[in-house]
Amino acid sequence: MAFWKKLFYKIINKKTKEEKLKQRIKILIELIEMQKREEAKEPEQYATNVIEDYSLDSVIVSKKDGSVLMTTEKQDAFEKAVKSTSLHEFIKTEFPDANLLIVKDKNNYNVLYTENGLTYIFRTSGDISAIETRQIVKKINEGIKNFKLN
Repeated sequence: MAFWKKLFYKIINKKTKEEKLKQRIKILIELIEMQKREEAKEPEQYATNVIEDYSLDSVIVSKKDGSVLMTTEKQDAFEKAVKSTSLHEFIKTEFPDANLLIVKDKNNYNVLYTENGLTYIFRTSGDISAIETRQIVKKINEGIKNFKLN
């Protein structure tokens, strides 16, 4: 039966599910190859790669004291890190187990996440979930480990 189906599809110039799947895989492989880029040599370049991979607007990673480990912000990174850490600490006084805070302002979502004494601050124009946040943090932690920033 499969032979007749394939023959019929060839006659009417229609693709089978197998051909469609192969075409999709080929397109995905081409897209992946287009996205390849050089490995980051500096923490800022690594952070830029992360925001491109996850469609973020900016990333700041800081310690509890406000010292910035990694950022894509050109200026005011320290100030934003201190403000965000202070806000998160204030929220923790009311909700001690909270480690993720998402604040929606007029145009953006601001994500504050704490883990292992580090504060991660993301700004994005789109919605972001807790699972996505953890994946981004995992990726950033790889960069912190590779660049020996901690």
